[in-house]
Amino acid sequence: MSDTAPVIEKRYQEMLMRLTPEQRLLQTCRMFATAKRLAESSIRAASAGPMDDETIRRELFLRLYGREVRGPLRKMVLGGHESR
Repeated sequence: MSDTAPVIEKRYQEMLMRLTPEQRLLQTCRMFATAKRLAESSIRAASAGPMDDETIRRELFLRLYGREVRGPLRKMVLGGHESR
């Protein structure tokens, strides 16, 4: 399901295809970095107090990958500290 008009979707795809593969990769990396910063900011804002780097790392993992990663890998990354 999409709320984007087909003509706009086509225009967007054409714009992306005009970029070099390197430009597309860099754009994707910047978008991910922005999403990560936004998620971290949201996690900190929801916290009752200061959070150490390890707690932030675990919460980011859960926010970004928590639904997809299960089993031993999840336990390894979280180090036995699953907060949700």
